[in-house]
Amino acid sequence: MAKIKDAIKNGLKFLADVNRGFFEGARENSVRIVKKDALDGNDYFILLCFSDFLGIPSPASYYTLELLPYMAKELEGWELRMADKKDIMGEQFEKYNFH
Repeated sequence: MAKIKDAIKNGLKFLADVNRGFFEGARENSVRIVKKDALDGNDYFILLCFSDFLGIPSPASYYTLELLPYMAKELEGWELRMADKKDIMGEQFEKYNFH
């Protein structure tokens, strides 16, 4: 009888560990996706406002210069991320499995 109780206890512990691992993995994946989407959204905003830094002419650049003091800290990291990206649209299509 004690062996059966131990086997049931070990089986339930195993199922609890599997369940915990599954949900932790799903949570970590969700957090990673949300962080990447937030960075992408921030990158697109900065690209729209300060595209002339990358050589893309922007007719609104005169007005967006007013935002520069507020965005100056983020521009350095943004320029590095933009330099690392080879194909911005390709990365976005990959998220939705377009090939």
